[in-house]
Amino acid sequence: MKLEMKSEAGPAEEKSQLPPMQLMQVLHTPWAFYAVRAAVELDLFSVIKQGKKTACEISSQANIDPRGAEVLLNSLVALGFLSKHEDKFENAEVAETYLIPNTPLFMGHYIKINAEMQKAWYQLADVIRSGKPVMEVNQQIVAEEFFPALASSIFPLNFFNANVVARELKIDELAKGSRVLDVASGSAVWSIPFAQANPEISIDALDFPQVLNVTKEYANKFGVDSRYKFIGGDWHECKLESNSYDVVILGHILHSEGRVRSEQLIAWCQEILKPGGQLVIAEFFLDKEKTGPVPPALFAINMFLATANGCVFSQEELESILKSKGFGKSRRLEMPGYGKESPILIASK
Repeated sequence: MKLEMKSEAGPAEEKSQLPPMQLMQVLHTPWAFYAVRAAVELDLFSVIKQGKKTACEISSQANIDPRGAEVLLNSLVALGFLSKHEDKFENAEVAETYLIPNTPLFMGHYIKINAEMQKAWYQLADVIRSGKPVMEVNQQIVAEEFFPALASSIFPLNFFNANVVARELKIDELAKGSRVLDVASGSAVWSIPFAQANPEISIDALDFPQVLNVTKEYANKFGVDSRYKFIGGDWHECKLESNSYDVVILGHILHSEGRVRSEQLIAWCQEILKPGGQLVIAEFFLDKEKTGPVPPALFAINMFLATANGCVFSQEELESILKSKGFGKSRRLEMPGYGKESPILIASK
C-alpha cells in the first residue's frame, strides 16, 4: 500500500506505509494488566483451582456474567495465565504461584498498589515540562507513609532472586558470627533467605522506623526474627563500625537515591565491609547507551515521576562508581529466567 503525501515544498511524494503494529502493541499493553487485575478481583484463579473448569461452571461459581467470563478467560489463555483444553480451563504455574490469595507469594496486593501508582503516569507530560516529581518517595515523611504497603506487596517479586543470591554467595558456608547488613530492608525479602540458609549468622536490618514494622512482621512470619537486629533511621545518618560486615545488601535502593547519594552510599558500604566482604546490588540495569532494555528504560521514567534525583544506572556506570570507591572485582550474577538482563551485581572489597 502506498500513501500519497503532498508537501508545501514540492510535488506529491510516494511513501511506503506499514500498519502501526508497534504502536498498537504499546497502546494495548495496559489492557493485559486490566484483564489480570479483573481476574484477581473476581478470584477466578481460586475458582479454577477448586475444580470449576468450563466458562459456564466458573461463571456460576463466581457469580459473574457467563459471556463476560468466557471472553476474560480466553484472554487469560492468550496471556499465558491459563490453559484451555476441550472448553475446560486450568491455571498455569504462574497463576498458581502468584495469583491465588493466601498463598505465600500472592501478588494481588502489588497489582492493587500498581494500579494506584499508574495514576502518576497520567501526569507525565506535566512532570516532564516542570521537572518536578509527583512525589518524593525517598524522603522520610513520604517514605514512612508509602513504603510499608509497597514493601509488603513486592515481596513476591524478589523472593526467588534473593534465594538464588544466597545460594550463589554460599551463605550456608559463612562462619558462625558472620554479619549481614540489609540496607533499606523493607520486607527483609533480600535477607530472609540468608537467615534461612545459615542459622549461625546475624542480620542487621536498616530502614525508617515505620517500614521496620514490616521487616519485623516478615522476619517473624518466616521464623528468623531471633537472628535480626533492627536499626531505625536513614543510612546517611547512621554510624556503623568500620570493617564489621561480611555482606551488605542494597536491594533496589540506588535508583531512588540518585547519582550523588548512590556514590556516597557505596562509599559508606565499602567502609563498613570487612576486607574480602561482598556487596550485593539489586537493580534494574540499563545498557551502556541507556536506550534499553525496555523495562529499565521505562522504570527510569517512573523514578523521574516519583523522586527528585532518582535514576537507573547502567552496569558500566555502577562498576565505575564501585571501582572509584575502593571495590575490587564486580560481576553480574547469572540468574535463571533473565538471560543477559540479570538484576544482580556483586562487588568484593
